Amino acid sequence: MTIPIHDVSSFVSTLSRADAPVQRPEATADAGEPGGVDFGDRVREVLQDVNAHQVRAAEAAESYANGSRDDIHGTMIALEQADVTFRLVSNVRSRLVEAYREVMRMGA
Repeated sequence: MTIPIHDVSSFVSTLSRADAPVQRPEATADAGEPGGVDFGDRVREVLQDVNAHQVRAAEAAESYANGSRDDIHGTMIALEQADVTFRLVSNVRSRLVEAYREVMRMGA
């Protein structure tokens, strides 16, 4: 059994939508207002995707370790995908924190 290879570009495209206009939740609740994006929902979606990659990698590694799986390539691909998605989210988080700190310094 092999784990399907998911293109990392789908994950990156999820993050790239972050440049879309962000509005407050009460503004997005209005069905008549197009283009509203809830930032919290976007973050939740990305974190769920990262978690899914982590779970798949852990399952693949465990099944390879107990001998029920003999596909080392698929296992390594799953582990690398999980690593890449986690590092990507970690870097985005670091940049957001850095930007926040820079904005706070501007006000002082």
